Amino acid sequence: MSKIVSQLAAALLACGLLIAQPPQPQGPERTNQDLADKGPGGQISTSQEPQELPESKAEALRSLAAQLKIKRDRRSSAIAENIPATVSQLDGEIQQLRWQFASLMTQVDVQQFEAPEAAQLDLMTEALEALRPIVGALNDITEPARRKQDLKRAIEVAENREEVIREARDKVRQVLASLRSLPPSAANTVAIEQATIELQEHWLPSLAHVERQLIVLRENQRQLEQDQDNWLTSLRAQSSAILDSGISIVMCIAVFLTVFYLLRFLSGLIVGKRASSQFPRRLLKVLLRILTLSLAIGATLVVPFAREDYVLMTLGIVFVVGVGWVVAKSAPLYVEQIRLILNIGSVREGERIVVDGLPYKVDALRFYSRLSNPALTGGALRVPIEQLIGERSRAAGPDEPWFPCHEGDIVAIDDIVGRVQLQTPEMVVVAERRDSPRNYPTATFLSLNPRNLSRGFEVYVTFGIDYAHQTEAIDKIPALLQNDLAAGLGQCTDAQAVGNVRVELAEAGSNSLNLEVEVQFAGPAAGHYHSLKRRINRLLVQSCSQHGFGIPLPQLQVQQRERLR
Repeated sequence: MSKIVSQLAAALLACGLLIAQPPQPQGPERTNQDLADKGPGGQISTSQEPQELPESKAEALRSLAAQLKIKRDRRSSAIAENIPATVSQLDGEIQQLRWQFASLMTQVDVQQFEAPEAAQLDLMTEALEALRPIVGALNDITEPARRKQDLKRAIEVAENREEVIREARDKVRQVLASLRSLPPSAANTVAIEQATIELQEHWLPSLAHVERQLIVLRENQRQLEQDQDNWLTSLRAQSSAILDSGISIVMCIAVFLTVFYLLRFLSGLIVGKRASSQFPRRLLKVLLRILTLSLAIGATLVVPFAREDYVLMTLGIVFVVGVGWVVAKSAPLYVEQIRLILNIGSVREGERIVVDGLPYKVDALRFYSRLSNPALTGGALRVPIEQLIGERSRAAGPDEPWFPCHEGDIVAIDDIVGRVQLQTPEMVVVAERRDSPRNYPTATFLSLNPRNLSRGFEVYVTFGIDYAHQTEAIDKIPALLQNDLAAGLGQCTDAQAVGNVRVELAEAGSNSLNLEVEVQFAGPAAGHYHSLKRRINRLLVQSCSQHGFGIPLPQLQVQQRERLR
């Protein structure tokens, strides 16, 4: 970096010395050019053919020239009288008038042409200074290419300026020729005088300056091309250095991985592979993890030190210090995570936690914790420890279910009864007997409060008998119907699936004495859920017919209408 800065400073100093020198002829070509510019007696030669000058433009030139002369005469008087304020004011006015006068002659925006270069150069410098730290590592390799590109760009700018200046010079000469072709007058004389001053004091010196600048730039470009071979040699040396750094990096990675996994293996032998909820054991495990990482990083930094690659070692130290600073600043954020890993936080191993509306068992608390729901397909989750911050777990009951059902169970959701084909943390698939399977999002499925018929269920039936059996409706008739119903269900259904059968007088209705019938079934009977109520009603009617118990006509009509539906 210092080498580049010193070279740039030397080049700028050389350019400044050349610019400070008075215009000198540069060989035969420059001498011929001067001869073309000046005629006998030092007068400006107007080799261009005079062109017809519009009267309005000639009048404007004469007016601006007269104002310029007046201002310059006042400035000379102010200098003689030693009035700095007046001189400064007149300098600004003269500059504005000169820009107008020159722009009218050359048809070039002189103000924009002369002013912006310094600001553009400052902008470029600021951009380079902003980018310099980023490309500092590649500075030596890219230096020749950047210098070559900068010289090429500078030469292009100088050549463009040279072209514009030459065109402006020719325009001024044409205007001078046109003014000299007009009838002599005092105003024309002043205009000729000011145009001559403009040519001699601005455009000819500017042209000479640009030509000298081009000479210096082209010489630098030639010298840079001559140094190309030396640059290639330097590039090879730098490539060798980069290769050595690459080898050091590979060795650092190998040493880090070797030391890290070796120490981790030894830590496993010390702590043991079995998970434990004991606080001392967990604390020892966390400390060994920190020690393992620290020793691995320290061993990694030894590699560039042993190979005397101090640049890589410095970068490694800066990286470690930066990571340490970030960790220190973020320490409060990791306190709760450490508490969870040590199993002393709000979530504990072996307990029950709700995640996304589903219960899970906390199997292990690590940086990536393990949660599981044994009732779900794909119910094992790996959750980052930070997602458990703010959550709470609790001890699960001995018979507490992890899900309302299992795959293969028959469930009832409102009026829908079907078999569960699949249940995952995302979806539950229920297949009805006659319809296509229904897909429920797991959260929606739970919100519908499904009944698991495979775990047992009850069927309730209200059955009415005639008021003629009023004296027997309390004890005799319910007992007979209960025995007949139990025997009949045992014959038409799996006897082991039939549980308790209960028949009791429920109420005295307007037309009948209503009996409440309750039958409990075990899970195997769930497949016949839809037909069980029909079987119960049929068996009750058969029992009443066998014992001669009358059934009121309105009830029969209602039952008939229900069948028609």
